Amino acid sequence: MKTKQVVQCGVLASLLALVAPGSASAALHIYPVFKGGQPPATNVIGGGNLQAIFQVAAQAWEKVFSNGDDDWNVTIEYRWGPLGGGLFGQETMLRQGGSPVRITRSQIVFNNTPPWDQTFKSYYFDPTPRDNSEFLLYTSDRVLTDQGQINAGRVLNEPSSEDLVNSKDLLTLATHEIGHSLGLDEDYIGFQRQLGTNEFGQYAVFVTLPRPYSGLAIPIDNGPHIGGFPYSVLLTQYETTAGERKFISAVDALMIAQLSSFARPNLSEPIWETPIRSPNPGQDQDQNQNQQ
Repeated sequence: MKTKQVVQCGVLASLLALVAPGSASAALHIYPVFKGGQPPATNVIGGGNLQAIFQVAAQAWEKVFSNGDDDWNVTIEYRWGPLGGGLFGQETMLRQGGSPVRITRSQIVFNNTPPWDQTFKSYYFDPTPRDNSEFLLYTSDRVLTDQGQINAGRVLNEPSSEDLVNSKDLLTLATHEIGHSLGLDEDYIGFQRQLGTNEFGQYAVFVTLPRPYSGLAIPIDNGPHIGGFPYSVLLTQYETTAGERKFISAVDALMIAQLSSFARPNLSEPIWETPIRSPNPGQDQDQNQNQQ
């Protein structure tokens, strides 16, 4: 069973959660290295650039893992390049090590010959990636599990411009691919050691103490990706929706925390810079469905 909390405003403000970088010590530190390549020559809107967008996505992950017991350093090389297989982006682990063993270097390629179709017709290069005013609706998806209610998705949609309706948000794509660099990679030993099966025979990763929601089974889908939670930013690319922006959910954070042995991920809702009003003050919009 799940519950949706919906918040709406005329102009959606910036998220402080995407502004503050990680702390100076005992936290995740992402070191982006831009390796160049040619961006797509056509089907690009917004006027922003990959470097600025990637930095905001990296800082969002650093915010989630800002309170650790040890330093967690990851260097991520990223560039534009051609990809096959209908992909918009692809991550490859280059190095792992340390104690606990974590991915320490990876590579991300963003497709400059993307598979445009009737659903996705353009990339959205947000010129102000810390400001989300292009979207009018924010949805926080909550799922009731045996371990209690947990956030399973944070989504901005209802774009204010027709140009964005069929776009692929580059900020969401960068956030997704960085998640792979932080542990959701089939070549990473932390993933290999913790991949099991749930009561339905599905591949899953089980959250363990000292992380919250101990015992929660998070299904693994093709890729690998998170399965069973349709609003996850780590959902397989083939199941994403055009014209929306996703943030890191509590389920996403717990998956990476478990795989990479991080004890205290920040699972809290984003902090809005200005007050947000509900379309029905004092009421939440609830939709109850069976969680698959």
